[in-house]
Amino acid sequence: MDWLKILSGLGLLSISGLWVALSLHLPFPSFARASKVGPAHFPILVASLLALLTIIWLVRESRKSPNEREVRGIHLIPWYFGYAGYLVVVPFLGFIPATFLLVVAVVGFKTRGPWAMRLSKSFLAGIIITGLEWGVFQKWLGVPLPTGILGLWGR
Repeated sequence: MDWLKILSGLGLLSISGLWVALSLHLPFPSFARASKVGPAHFPILVASLLALLTIIWLVRESRKSPNEREVRGIHLIPWYFGYAGYLVVVPFLGFIPATFLLVVAVVGFKTRGPWAMRLSKSFLAGIIITGLEWGVFQKWLGVPLPTGILGLWGR
């Protein structure tokens, strides 16, 4: 593994550690005491995921054989456009149908095998992931989700 990747990984780990340290000093408002979820929880979660993904990346890079081909960012451009499209579609359709369609598309394109298997896996993943996100944000945390123009998918 080259030094640039090691330095990049150490930089990302430093950023996530600093992010956690700064998040721990955020004030805990009185209105958040009832739900026990304050403003520091989300940044700590994101910083922890950044640290975890960085560690996984460094381990995978250290175990990669020299003749394995390098993945370049050009292959990710269609995915970036897909996520940008998701951000445009959410205000119109609402969170639930837009997220379901995004998950079905991503899982459908990334899964290998016959079409029937791909469709069943993608629809099952769409239902599970969308339901899990809805349950966490709307039911557990009480965060109102975008309902779309027609407002069919709200509370």
